[in-house]
Amino acid sequence: MTIELTAPARPVAPVWLSGYRAARTRFPPRPAAAGWPSAAQAREQVRERLASAPPGSAGGLGLLLDWLEDQPGDTWQQRWLASGAETAGTSWRQLHARCEIAGPSAGRQGQGQAPR
Repeated sequence: MTIELTAPARPVAPVWLSGYRAARTRFPPRPAAAGWPSAAQAREQVRERLASAPPGSAGGLGLLLDWLEDQPGDTWQQRWLASGAETAGTSWRQLHARCEIAGPSAGRQGQGQAPR
């Protein structure tokens, strides 16, 4: 006597995946915000806001703000996006290093006064 064992047919998509898809349809993600008040703060306001940053990061913050001020845009977020840092992911620091070697860009020329 021979007994054949066969596994039951698996559904095409696991149950949890179909539940996830249903939830995503019912509750779609919010659209990304185009901006927020913090992104338009003056440089000193940003420094005050981040005053509780870990010790030793104040110099790095100044360099970051200097770099962002050389990018086109009216807010910190617009400058971050214009710099290519968002799409560069974790390698955004290499963009900063290249700009430091090349010198400040002319990104803000012709625009109004940037937040300081």
